[in-house]
Amino acid sequence: MNKEDVLNSCKHDMAKEEYNHVLAKGNKIGSIVFMLLVVFLIVFDIATDSPIYEVETLFWAFFAGILYSKYRTYKRKTILIGFISSIIACLAFLAQHIIHVLNL
Repeated sequence: MNKEDVLNSCKHDMAKEEYNHVLAKGNKIGSIVFMLLVVFLIVFDIATDSPIYEVETLFWAFFAGILYSKYRTYKRKTILIGFISSIIACLAFLAQHIIHVLNL
């Protein structure tokens, strides 16, 4: 490789690293905003005696997505158990929401 190829490769790697950093920071901020909104909606629904099934469904689905991604990377049994538990909780709250909406 000549000098120009090495410099171009280095610039490409730096740009890719910067993109990944920005993406990770955006995901972190998005996760924080989502969690704050979930907490607000749960408190609001409890204060107004409204059911919180849809908020809980979204929370557990989001959490399951995070755990699935971590499990694919680390392959730890505890993460897998958390993922399966999150899926079960998500499906349970989804079923409660459907039952509540359809008045079954």
